Amino acid sequence: MTDLTVSLALLGEPRNLTAEALEMSTSPVTGRALRRLRLELGARGTEQHERLLAELEAAANGNMLIAGTDDERWKVTSHSYSYRDDRITPTFEHTVDLEEDEQLALDRVEFRGLSLILGRWSAEASLNGRVSVNLLIDMDRVHSGVGCHLRF
Repeated sequence: MTDLTVSLALLGEPRNLTAEALEMSTSPVTGRALRRLRLELGARGTEQHERLLAELEAAANGNMLIAGTDDERWKVTSHSYSYRDDRITPTFEHTVDLEEDEQLALDRVEFRGLSLILGRWSAEASLNGRVSVNLLIDMDRVHSGVGCHLRF
């Protein structure tokens, strides 16, 4: 695969890093091609390692994403590390696989001429390839201001 330079926000600041471009994946929601990268990151000392580990684990479990340039966001799909403790300051080598996070925008859903304005929504792909969309729709005052939740 090809090496390239990427700018990612890690440990509180933007960093220009060399990454290996991996084979693209396919979005289970839209079918769009998503970029994938592999990084090799070094951390000197236990404190820096623990901070980096916390950021990577949060990006792996969906609690946060790693910011890149041009509003791109990345999620961690794989992460491992090794360490050497034969020096005064231990060094840690992290191998991280990232996948581009697809930014979806949905502001309304229409059913046979009925337009529903969304309060919040989410889409999740299951292992069998189906996509589940959860919608929270705000009703207007004519309908008592009560929200309704549709799942289909």
